[in-house]
This record gives sequence, structure tokens and C-alpha cells, in this order.
Amino acid sequence: MNIMENKKYLIVKAVSETASFRIPEYHNFHKTLPLPPFTTLIGLAGAALGKEYRDAQEFFKVNEFSLGVSGRMFGRATDLWKAKSTKKKNTEGTVIRREFNYGNQYSLVFAGNKSTIELLANAFNYPEYPLSMGLSDSLLKVINVQVLDDKCLCDSNHLQHCILLGNFMDHISFDLDLDKKYVFTPITSPVSYNLPNAFIFFDDGSRKIKGRQEYTFIGNQVCFEKKMMCVDGCGEKIPIFEHSI
Repeated sequence: MNIMENKKYLIVKAVSETASFRIPEYHNFHKTLPLPPFTTLIGLAGAALGKEYRDAQEFFKVNEFSLGVSGRMFGRATDLWKAKSTKKKNTEGTVIRREFNYGNQYSLVFAGNKSTIELLANAFNYPEYPLSMGLSDSLLKVINVQVLDDKCLCDSNHLQHCILLGNFMDHISFDLDLDKKYVFTPITSPVSYNLPNAFIFFDDGSRKIKGRQEYTFIGNQVCFEKKMMCVDGCGEKIPIFEHSI
């Protein structure tokens, strides 16, 4: 990664009771991603700045941000929705099963030049619009906003509960310390998805996918052959990646 000399690193610590990030290919069953993808981070920043998504996307394109996500959830559940048809008046609706994460804790990283990071930090402290995680009623509460310099950067090949930009499924091995006493918790395997990373917008308010990118979602701690650039946020190593639009 190309690290600029005057780059700043914004870490936003936040929580939400519920969150749902639908995979586009799922329809009647809205399966959720374990963590918010980078497009959700752009939407969050846009809401904090008082921008619509199309304007937020342009803001991120012009300012060339790097992004990172780390987070944990207490559990997962499903909810039943009754959806009305938008095609014909007499067409029956359908039942949708929506999956959501609950008891969520997040660390969101935005890296960019000093002026834009300071602007974004102020926006998260005093957001123009309510912040939500996927659904409008899944409100996000910001706990702490911190701006760091490049002294927070580190290299690590041991990562957990984060997102990697790219498909790393062939470069991962589980990293369990056999001498450590473990409390029983579910093991979450890494998983890779091909997700939208940018959209084209039309005058009628609709949009279509402009491009896609592979993302790898890491749960329990894994090990890589090569080290990755990370931001050390209070002992939590969060990998960061340039997000090209």
C-alpha cells in the first residue's frame, strides 16, 4: 500500500443493537454479511456529512480513502417480513426471511489526508443524518472518535474479526494456541463474497452496480504467510486497504 506522509487515520468505535447487510443475490431470504462492507462505510460517512449516497461515493472517489473494518456480534437471528408486490395491484405479496446480527460492536477505520479526515471526524461527532447499519431502524451509536498519525501503523499476519479486500481463502490457516484455555464459543470460518464496490446512478433515483470486488470476512483468529498493513486501534489490529471506485 502507498502510505502518504501526511496521512491520518480515523477510528470510529460504535455499537448497534441490530444490523443487516444483505448479499445482493439473496432475495426471499435476505442473508446478512457478518460485517459491514466498504460500501456501507461510504454510506455511513455520507450520512454523517449530510450527503446522499451518490455524492458520498464521489467524495470517496476524489479523496482516495483507505478503509478497514473490525467487529463482533453477540448472535444472529431471523425476522419474517411481509412484502407487497410493486408490479400489479392484484398481485400477491411474498414473505421474506431477513437475517440480522445483534449485539454488535464495531471499529471503523478511514485513512486519508489530514483535512478530509478532520472533516470526517467532526461529522461522526456531530452527524447530519441518523447513522444506521443496513436498515433504517438499525441505528448506530458512536462511542468514540479518534484521529491518529502513522505511528498507529503496524504489520501483522494474525488477524481476527475483520474484512480483507480480495480473496484470501487459499492463504489462511487457523491459529489456535494449544496452551491457552478457551471458553466455548462458536468457531466462525473465513468466507469470501464477490460484492458491489461502486454504483452508477440515474436521474429517476435508481442505480445499478458499476463494479465488484472480492471480500474475505475473517471470524476467529487466522494466520497468513505474509504480514498485512494494519492500524493498531487500542491493541486491536485492523487491516486497511485502498478502496478504488
